[in-house]
Amino acid sequence: GNTTRDKKIGSIEIAPKGKVVSGEGVSLGAVKITVLVFDADTKTWRDWKAEEYDLINPIYSDSSGEYDLLLPSGTYQMTLRREGYERLKSGSFELVNPSFITIDFVMEKRKGVRGLLENLVEKILKNF
Repeated sequence: GNTTRDKKIGSIEIAPKGKVVSGEGVSLGAVKITVLVFDADTKTWRDWKAEEYDLINPIYSDSSGEYDLLLPSGTYQMTLRREGYERLKSGSFELVNPSFITIDFVMEKRKGVRGLLENLVEKILKNF
């Protein structure tokens, strides 16, 4: 029979993941990452309806702080939340083609009286 050896048929490119770390450089798992999409008709931001693409929104970073996110074309923002840390919001960005999002984020711990109060409220609400 016919045999073919050492022939390249195609290639697969592994997309890098985005990562979330603390201000000290420690990987942060369990960060809630919510994607907002700009609605040009209403001129407002709304939660991106990931289920329309068989995807999930929000997503969470894994124990190594990494996350996987694929978005279709559109204009987006991302918000990140984690207990004990300041909420983080990305700037808006536009995708002309579907793309994997590989943005790295640095989250800072809450500080001062306001941080103390936010942490306290967060703990109280968590227990309800």
